[in-house]
Amino acid sequence: LWIVVVGKRKELNVFFNSGKFVGKWRHSQFITWIVIFSIIHISLAISLIMGYGGLIMSGVYIVLFFFISTFLYFLHSSSFIKWNFKYLVVLLSVFLVSTVLCTLVLICLQPFVFLAINGEEKSFNVKVTPNQPIEPFTLTSPPWNCFNPEIISDIQLPQNLTVVMSKGLSTPIYVRGIVSGDIPTTVVNFKMKCSGLVHIHFDHITFKSCSSKPTETACLSNKCGWCGTTQTCGYCEDGGEFCTHDGAEGCGSL
Repeated sequence: LWIVVVGKRKELNVFFNSGKFVGKWRHSQFITWIVIFSIIHISLAISLIMGYGGLIMSGVYIVLFFFISTFLYFLHSSSFIKWNFKYLVVLLSVFLVSTVLCTLVLICLQPFVFLAINGEEKSFNVKVTPNQPIEPFTLTSPPWNCFNPEIISDIQLPQNLTVVMSKGLSTPIYVRGIVSGDIPTTVVNFKMKCSGLVHIHFDHITFKSCSSKPTETACLSNKCGWCGTTQTCGYCEDGGEFCTHDGAEGCGSL
């Protein structure tokens, strides 16, 4: 701050004596602010684009910035072309605005991170049997630059099921627990929240308690399969194995 005050002492003297500030935007000042802006931009990209995508995009940005700046400097200093400096400012500003918009899009889409459930990037079904532990399943561990990670669900998990997440970023996240009673078929959407700002979505998880449904109506309304021969309800995801005689109603062609 005091270096700036000393450097602008003449302009400040005129300002305090006459109430007017007369200044000139020098080329060096423009270049300095461009560099400062670029450093801030790169820092935000690395922090908010999850995974190694931030590093990749920052590297691309630095290379493009170097080549474009060199090319514009050549246009400005060439004795044959001699572009006005303001044209260079406009073109470089367009480049910077474009890269910022691109960064914002990447922050929203997060294309470099793929969150999986039990190692698969698709929807997942969990069989729930009352008073028995569910088979624990894992969610992808947070990316290396995901600070203060949180797992958030759009609705509350079925009774007594919890998300277990340790402090280490490389440790898988588990969902486990024991459901004490019958539950309706419940679809839960999970997302990971990083740095208090960035949201990355998992696919949805369906919790089903088919074996505890006593009637055909309750069974079919919960998207399970009903075996008319044995009068039992089961999971269509098993391929209808619980009903080997006439096939299970509600599971389609098995």
